[in-house]
Amino acid sequence: MAAMPPVKAKSGFPVSNKLLQKRWNDKAYHLHQQKVAAMKADLDNKSPKPYQHIRLRLKKLLIEEERQAQVDHDNRKLLDRMTQIMKKHGSLDNWNNYPRRSLNYYKREKEAERIALSNELIKSRLLGVQPSYNINKWE
Repeated sequence: MAAMPPVKAKSGFPVSNKLLQKRWNDKAYHLHQQKVAAMKADLDNKSPKPYQHIRLRLKKLLIEEERQAQVDHDNRKLLDRMTQIMKKHGSLDNWNNYPRRSLNYYKREKEAERIALSNELIKSRLLGVQPSYNINKWE
């Protein structure tokens, strides 16, 4: 049979009573296991503390309040205008009787004159040319 290694104490020295030393070692190991099982995490997983000045967002509230005041002001002006129109029985003149004018009217006019002149020159040259086909041969 192979010899068992000697039971040693925590200090590393051989002990005189192996049975007691084994019992003490088992008890220490069992206590260690209980401590490990009962141990809680040392890591903080909670959400950060909410700060009031971050949650309120006063600047955003102020901007929204100013925008709402501007909308209310514009609505009031529009209501006043509509009231005036209704009092006058809709005598609002909104006809747009302006002559239509193209921005490139003069350029198109000049281009049309140039084309008309070119067409006249071509027409006069075509009328001055003698025909090359003899009509008498066709009959």
